[in-house]
Amino acid sequence: MTDTIRPYKLGEHECANLADLAAAMAENHETAAEHIERGYIQKWLEDELREYDARIALDKLLEDNDPERAFFEFALRYAPAWTPVIEGLPVQPEFLDEYLPQLLKDDYVVATTELVRFAAKLYRWNVLTDERVSGGNERWAAIDAAWRREYHDAALAHGETLLYRSFWKAPDDAVDPFLSGDRNVEVVLARAAAKSADHDPEQFEKAKLILAAKEKLALLAELWVADNPAAQQSPRLKVEDGLYYEQAMKRAWFADLLKSDEFRTPGREATLHSVAKIAAYQQSDAEHHAEKAEAEAASDKPGILSRIDRKLSALDPKLRALAFGLSLFIPLFFYERYGGSVLWGLLCWAMLAATIGYGVMRVLPVKPEKRWIDVLGALFIGWALISYFAMDLDASAFLYEAAFGAVAGAIGFFWTQLGSVRRKRLAREAQDAQSAIDPNDTKRISTDALAKMFFPEMILDIPFAQRTAREKAFAAAVQYGHADTTGLTRFADPRSPVAPNHGGGMSVNAGGFNVASDGTTTTQLMDGVSFDNKKNWNVRVADGVTVHSDGKHTVSMGGIDVRSDGQISTEIAGFRISSKGKDEKAASSWLAPKEETDWFGNKKKKGWFD
Repeated sequence: MTDTIRPYKLGEHECANLADLAAAMAENHETAAEHIERGYIQKWLEDELREYDARIALDKLLEDNDPERAFFEFALRYAPAWTPVIEGLPVQPEFLDEYLPQLLKDDYVVATTELVRFAAKLYRWNVLTDERVSGGNERWAAIDAAWRREYHDAALAHGETLLYRSFWKAPDDAVDPFLSGDRNVEVVLARAAAKSADHDPEQFEKAKLILAAKEKLALLAELWVADNPAAQQSPRLKVEDGLYYEQAMKRAWFADLLKSDEFRTPGREATLHSVAKIAAYQQSDAEHHAEKAEAEAASDKPGILSRIDRKLSALDPKLRALAFGLSLFIPLFFYERYGGSVLWGLLCWAMLAATIGYGVMRVLPVKPEKRWIDVLGALFIGWALISYFAMDLDASAFLYEAAFGAVAGAIGFFWTQLGSVRRKRLAREAQDAQSAIDPNDTKRISTDALAKMFFPEMILDIPFAQRTAREKAFAAAVQYGHADTTGLTRFADPRSPVAPNHGGGMSVNAGGFNVASDGTTTTQLMDGVSFDNKKNWNVRVADGVTVHSDGKHTVSMGGIDVRSDGQISTEIAGFRISSKGKDEKAASSWLAPKEETDWFGNKKKKGWFD
């Protein structure tokens, strides 16, 4: 080079030649990428250095690799005196021999984000076996070979844990942070662990690359202190000595998993550390739920409604039936006698709410701390009945009064049994919730079932003759649309959101609202209830099952919502994409006006306010 060459400034580096530039780009890859994007570096290589071969080589590396890897390779090729640096750490024997063993502490490996990325790049870039870096270091090559073998075993061990049914039944979100966002990765690993016939080795290798790299770092530290890295060995970092072991052992599925591991390699041990953390978080959540339930039970004092219930339940059924029947019949009689008086109308509303309305609400699974829902529901039912039958009460002679009195009397007679329905439903819900928190189910789930759980649309690929009754129900819902939810609830997501009800296209979730491309705006009114600006309401009637006011229903399965008219929708990063459902006339809503005939055969259309 001559003195006429103008140095190139990259960050804080003054580059006077090609070797300086190559090293500076590798150590400042983000800044270098910006210079490359604007063409500054390419122009300097051509105009100042006249290094046309280097320019072509750089372009080729950038085509085949991400910028950081490309700059690393470029530096190895054109800066032979450069000490390779990854994530700010020099890759040289003196540093690695001293630094990596320091990561192996009493019961954990120190893992920062930079260290995790450092280990991942050493692994993916084959740095330990690259003679340009290692100089033929045999120990590095042995560590690299053992590292890949152990991480392969770690991935298989990770897949095996997915075959435990209870692994997926954790309260809240305790499991989610420790699993891959791509559920297909989990299925591939599970198939590989089960050595399924349809396991694709190429997919398995891709799945390994997607996994978090913390296990790579833990294995690297283990192998660096080993006397003979190539030999099978017992790991120094035992899960029994870890921070999460004691809490994790309270989970039956984790204890069962440990029993199957008589001999553990470092790879399997690394996965067990991750699994122990998941189990410990599950157990902490289970204990939190149990403590919360105990605190609620201890602080639950019977309110006025509970005291009234107890006194009514203590009465003789026949006496209670007579009291209910007369308390409603009398105000209805005087309401008809005095030509729809407002005072008697209000009294009728109150008695309809106190008898029929409250009786209907008794069968719903309303929790004790939400008894105000009983009051509001009873008032609504009473108002609906008096509004709907106002004209009939005016025109009839005791017929409607007697009918209402009989219904109220029946509710009074079966008062205790109606309350028993509520108690049984609440007990069943509590049992289901407890089962989800701590099922302790050690039965293994097949990889086919695991795949269907995440990708229920795979059921459509099963030949019709081989489908179970539930699989046929699901396929019918997707392909043709039907109103039977019994077969679909098998695939429902626990505590899925209330699915919006709009046509095909895209919608956006923001601040509790779902705004669709067709103008439908859905608002979450409370947990399990939403409504939209087209006067539709949506109610979650069971886990994963939403009923819409227009007669449709939606079942949520593995992140995919299937509506009874055949529409399929899914949510990605706050955006919901929906296919167009089957065009059919919606079932009439129970809220819609009804056509009836009066006693003289004249047609009349009655609504809520007639």
